[in-house]
Amino acid sequence: METTMKWQTIDTAPKDGTEFLGYGESGVFGVCAWYDGYYGKFFTSFHTDNCGEYVQDDWTHWMPLPNPPSPAATPESP
Repeated sequence: METTMKWQTIDTAPKDGTEFLGYGESGVFGVCAWYDGYYGKFFTSFHTDNCGEYVQDDWTHWMPLPNPPSPAATPESP
């Protein structure tokens, strides 16, 4: 299934835990998901190069993540 890769306003983002690419007012991009936690409901972004996740509360836009590459498109390991 092919997804449409275009920016949409954050109010239309999925709220079912689906990860997506988010963009915030401060120029931050991140892989995001809706989070329903102790302090309420909000979008959060995930960073694999740091210590897990952090909350970015100024998300303005989102788009679906691209499909992963097919195995044939990935380079072979040496």
